[in-house]
Amino acid sequence: MWQASALDEVERRADDLKGAKATGDDVLLVDLRVPRFDGRQPVDADRQRILDDARLFPRAEPRRIIAHLAARGFPEEWTAPVVPRSLASHNRGSLVIMTAVGDLPPRQGEQMPPDFQQSLITTDVRDIREKKALLAETSVIGTSHVRSSKDRHQCAHCGKADDGTLKKCTACSQVLYCGRECQKAHWPAHKTECKKRRELAASIDKLSADYADTGMSFKGKDVLKRLSATCLDQMPTAEQMALFGERLEEFKKVCVYSGALGASIYSQRCDKFSDDFGDPPEVVRQKGLAGTRNIAIYVHREDFLNYLSGGDGLAYDRYDEADLTALAAMDPLRYANMLKLCKQGWTHEAFDPSAYFVCGCTDRSISPMADSSFLVPFVTGGT
Repeated sequence: MWQASALDEVERRADDLKGAKATGDDVLLVDLRVPRFDGRQPVDADRQRILDDARLFPRAEPRRIIAHLAARGFPEEWTAPVVPRSLASHNRGSLVIMTAVGDLPPRQGEQMPPDFQQSLITTDVRDIREKKALLAETSVIGTSHVRSSKDRHQCAHCGKADDGTLKKCTACSQVLYCGRECQKAHWPAHKTECKKRRELAASIDKLSADYADTGMSFKGKDVLKRLSATCLDQMPTAEQMALFGERLEEFKKVCVYSGALGASIYSQRCDKFSDDFGDPPEVVRQKGLAGTRNIAIYVHREDFLNYLSGGDGLAYDRYDEADLTALAAMDPLRYANMLKLCKQGWTHEAFDPSAYFVCGCTDRSISPMADSSFLVPFVTGGT
């Protein structure tokens, strides 16, 4: 997320504002909101401008934070309970970072964009460092495994930005070239990767057809286009995906086809999932009752196994569209695709949120990339 990538600079900015070492008694307020139609992600915004605009407050004076936020478009009736609660949840002796995310309010006289959303996410330096360390130890898919937008839209040989005239590699369609000369010059470097991309795309297309009824519906080229060469070796093999398909079907038989999961999530449709971000409780309830709340849950294989072994119910991560909008603004690499699935499902078409929710399943014991998302119908049961 943005704070993790800019953590050293964030700490220096807090120290500069205080004139001494910032501690757990301090709160740095950072604004990552962007105009709705700007098209930017916070990671693409001017980092120095964001840091210059940051402000430091004493943790013991939440009213000053609330007043500052009110002057910047946050309703005081919402921040008054949220700010103290958020600060109370981070009592670990390290600098607290409170981040505004979502849409930047329109200027006076401008029309409010549809579905305007803004929120606050609170963390602290120690928490960020611990999560970065854990990610480094356990995650195979880091930033080095993802092709940047710039990399995907420039000539793979000379680096010329795509102006609409670049051509795709005729074999894999995954890289661009100015023309035959650049493609020929780059072929020795691209040859092995090109073959691997073609084979993996064909394998994914076959698996998608074989397991379409389990929700694993996707195109190989779409799956691979954002992955770097170093990540291709982490793609599941045909045998691994076949095993994943069997395990996914087992999960569906136990939790989905029985109606148990649909009934459980329906009973939670008016519950607020996070205290730190997303819509206010009254808005959550209104959306839940009206059937306009897009909900997504994510189940990990180990949690399902714990449930089968007699655990205290099935554990899963819960989000709605407002939650994921806030999280995607902070950490697009992790949450942007989850937000898209929450709104469109695996078919990439809008669905009726009064009738369905999105369920994602992951099995990291098979592969870091063994996951699938599908729609599950609500079971009202007269609730």
